[in-house]
Amino acid sequence: MSYLRSLKSLWLHLLFSISATVAILLGFVALNLEQSEAGYKFFGYWNAVAILFLLLFTIYKAYYKQLYRWATRKSNWIVVLIAIVCTTFLYTREGGGFKILFDEPNLSLVAKNIHKERLPIMTESSVMEAKRIEAIDKRPLLFPVLLATVHDLTGFRIENAFYLNFLLTALFLTILYNCIESIANRQTAMFAVLLALSTPLIEQSSSSGGFAILNITLILLSFWLACLYWNTPTLQRLNVLLVATVALAHTRYESAIFTIPVLALILVQWMRSKKIELGLIACIIPLLFLTLAWQFRYTASDEFYKQYQLEGGGLFSLSYIPENLSNASKFLFGFDFGLANNPLVSIPGCISLVILVAIFVGKGRKLVEKDPNTLVILFFVIAILGHLLLILSFTYGQLNDPLVSRLGLPFILLTVIAFAYLLDLLQKHAGKPRFLFYAVVGISFAGALPLYSKSWYTNRNHFHHRIAWVLDFHHSLPLGNYLFANYGTNFLELHDINNMGIDKVNNRFEAIKLHSEMGTYDDVFFVQSGFMKNVDGEFVKTILPSNQVDDRFILRIEEELPTHAFNFTRISKVVGYKSDASRTRENDQGELQIHKDIDPKAYRDWLNSLP
Repeated sequence: MSYLRSLKSLWLHLLFSISATVAILLGFVALNLEQSEAGYKFFGYWNAVAILFLLLFTIYKAYYKQLYRWATRKSNWIVVLIAIVCTTFLYTREGGGFKILFDEPNLSLVAKNIHKERLPIMTESSVMEAKRIEAIDKRPLLFPVLLATVHDLTGFRIENAFYLNFLLTALFLTILYNCIESIANRQTAMFAVLLALSTPLIEQSSSSGGFAILNITLILLSFWLACLYWNTPTLQRLNVLLVATVALAHTRYESAIFTIPVLALILVQWMRSKKIELGLIACIIPLLFLTLAWQFRYTASDEFYKQYQLEGGGLFSLSYIPENLSNASKFLFGFDFGLANNPLVSIPGCISLVILVAIFVGKGRKLVEKDPNTLVILFFVIAILGHLLLILSFTYGQLNDPLVSRLGLPFILLTVIAFAYLLDLLQKHAGKPRFLFYAVVGISFAGALPLYSKSWYTNRNHFHHRIAWVLDFHHSLPLGNYLFANYGTNFLELHDINNMGIDKVNNRFEAIKLHSEMGTYDDVFFVQSGFMKNVDGEFVKTILPSNQVDDRFILRIEEELPTHAFNFTRISKVVGYKSDASRTRENDQGELQIHKDIDPKAYRDWLNSLP
């Protein structure tokens, strides 16, 4: 038997080595960019489905007894009910809606195409149902695949993204309570849930169309599974920990950093047991990262995805840290209704984190001997701080920018848990009545209510009003087939409105003219943004460079909306075409590499279907 076990172990090690080698070669060496694109499109959806299936399967295999015992305890269902009530409170503060534009609509657009065609792409539909332009999104696929599954079950609705985040928030609060209760105690868990309810970033994300809640849920789940594995290191528990870490890496691109504490913990465990233990699940783990590698290679190869202004320092640079750290301090410690943060949670949370780190430095060895989870906690705290450092070294890492604040959510979660743990620690050592410490949590919660009532961190995004205005304009038109040219067309695509980017319309002047003359479109509209400035006592309106239209289109202004001070959005109708006018902008040298025209056969099929 010993010989057979050794032979099995040898084969598993060999299989893992082959799998890792194949993953590296296929991911970064053997395939060119077009092959990487094709591989991502074909395997992206199915790879994410495999990850979700493996996660559920390995959890069941490793913990079905514990899950059965948990399900048969009535008190646990009370926790679930409370989590749903708390989620309802959070959700109804703002109601379902896209909070971060354009990121969240892009996720929904990818999910829509997965639901319809099993293709993980973004599209612009320029002619009826013919998809003329498609692009690979740079964001990982786990959330879009979950959302596409909801569409598969209930039918496509834009609101499904918000309902999904409602369910994920309830799951997050349930896991938060059970995880903290298992490694600390019930009181700390209750403090943690109440403080999470007092956190505007969690409130905003609970009713959004983004992947922030899924991300922190999987961080928390991976941490909990790491604790369980560390205390009872079985092969089945190793499998579920590895798969959960893979799922986390497929949620947000920077969340791949959390593979480091997990791998470090596994290596320490192998050193402690003097045995390297692998199973079949571990052998396929490298292959599950293939689609991420293809996606990264493809998006890194094109300037289209590098939308950030780099001031000479590159996408990441240590030189960004001083300024971004200053902005982070304004976000964490400032009292500003325009920021999605509650300083009555973040300030004591940061102080609690510093105190707990100081306690660990002074009594680290004793704490590890007393509580084996201490080492796991240390690894994940370092990973979250490393994640924060990564954000601060990012060219667009200003946490006090409402569009960026959500990147700090893992750190905010850490401060919430640190605050809850320190409150419980103080209550036990001081021997004071518990209600005093619940009163502290109550004050933190009360501090969040004015923030929730205004929601300025969401409402001051003027693009929301611009979208609603454009959609209202479209709905006011007589029944017909219209083309809207706009900078940023994802929300139009979600609403099944024919759309193209302004640059692409400029580059297809003859095609647009032809289709207008043959009656494909009833009308063509341009949605443009611009600014006003005072020139010699008169206000002059100027269209933004990215919104300028070819002079050969003759436009008539239909409506104009002042979006905010000195800025406006305009809807213009094409009322004629010129054939000899000079261009206001030089014609681009073809489409960006990521944009692919529809397959010629598909276009001919569509053309032949016309009356």
